Amino acid sequence: MMSWRGIAGGIAAAKQHHDVTMTPSNFMYFDYYQGEPYNEPVAIGGLLTLEKVYSYEPVPAELTADEAVYIKGVQANVWSEFIHSAEKVEYMTLPRAAAMAEVAWTPARLKNWEGFKDRMETQYQRYDAMGINYSKSAYNVWQTVKTDAATKQATITLTTNSARPEIHYTTDSTEPTLTSPVYKAPFRHVRRPSSNRLLLRMVSR
Repeated sequence: MMSWRGIAGGIAAAKQHHDVTMTPSNFMYFDYYQGEPYNEPVAIGGLLTLEKVYSYEPVPAELTADEAVYIKGVQANVWSEFIHSAEKVEYMTLPRAAAMAEVAWTPARLKNWEGFKDRMETQYQRYDAMGINYSKSAYNVWQTVKTDAATKQATITLTTNSARPEIHYTTDSTEPTLTSPVYKAPFRHVRRPSSNRLLLRMVSR
């Protein structure tokens, strides 16, 4: 059986000694967005980043060793309601298929997200050499903001799904360029009486 509406069905089937392919939609539906929708081609919805695909463990912890043998593998799905060309299939599939391959073939104890990101830099060069229209959404910048009401400060962290990113940013609403400050570590923003917002713009390469 295939477990696509979460993992509960796969767990129940394995406990009954049925062969199972794990393909939960929140980890294995490659027709979902790979980044913020305003940066991506139109998709059916959802959000499934490269990091999230890589984080998936197909053998549920709820299974015993004897039951776990019935988890036969994983499957990714690329439904085509919003995909009308081979080039967009490539875009939606790669590099997430590379992450799925490690999910399927690498024991959980040997998986390493930082190592995977580093190796993908070489894989991207292979995609380029082959003329593949792969997604570069791994270079998109994500921001995390933690606020402290007492001090009226916000700590801002910038990340990407790529190895050793060079992130340039501005805090004055201007477009960042390669001469803009380079992000080195989380930084603080102090809320001023005249404004409670920070307009942050970012670009990575």
